[in-house]
Amino acid sequence: LMDLGCVQPIPSRVVPSPPPEPADAALARLRAALRVLERLPRRRAQLIDAAAADVDRAAARALEIEARLQELDEQLERLRTRCRALAPWGDFHLPPLAELDGLRLWFYRVPKHRLPRIAPEVVWHVVHETSATCYVVAVAREQPPAEAMPAPRVHTGRVPLSELRRREARLGNERDDLAAELEALTRVVDALHTRLATAADAAELQHAAAAAHVDGPLCCVEAWLPHERLPRLTALARQHGYALHAAPPAAEDTPPTLLQ
Repeated sequence: LMDLGCVQPIPSRVVPSPPPEPADAALARLRAALRVLERLPRRRAQLIDAAAADVDRAAARALEIEARLQELDEQLERLRTRCRALAPWGDFHLPPLAELDGLRLWFYRVPKHRLPRIAPEVVWHVVHETSATCYVVAVAREQPPAEAMPAPRVHTGRVPLSELRRREARLGNERDDLAAELEALTRVVDALHTRLATAADAAELQHAAAAAHVDGPLCCVEAWLPHERLPRLTALARQHGYALHAAPPAAEDTPPTLLQ
């Protein structure tokens, strides 16, 4: 029937068949990998006669790298945002409470014109300032009450700016290495197109097999067929000893739109 190339199998109405997922899943992975590789601006010289197993491994690795790159981009964006927010405070390590006799550091971003509103009992120091904002560190055992400070508290965290930048550099290096590896995988783009065609054939064959009803030695296939190709199918049935029954579509049937 596949060689005849003019029938479209109809899923079996006798026994429900499970969805043919394995071939479809492989096909989807190959397509996704191809999309990833074809988005890259540069492509390496293509491999000739690449083995199917090597192409499959390259496709799987491309998807792994793409997923990791997305994770790294998200982590790097969070780190860069954190570094930008922390930079005005400088690079510092919060000392243990014992070293400050129980005193703590409290951080505030205060508009310059509000500095005089800081309560006189608060001990504070400006560590950085811009044209409109002062970065204020207050020293106290407990957080100053809201009415004592003219701005909300800023949470700087305990990780120093230098450590955040080291993390950013490590993740950036990992990202560069993975991007280079992904570009190297573009060598299999042509082979991936060929492998994709093979996988599409396998998926189509699996769908067709799922449409058949098999009971012991008997196999029943129902399919749509253009009327003018019926003589060819009849000859094929006579040649191979198949039983064949042909009927026009019923009113409730929905023939494929591309078939006459």
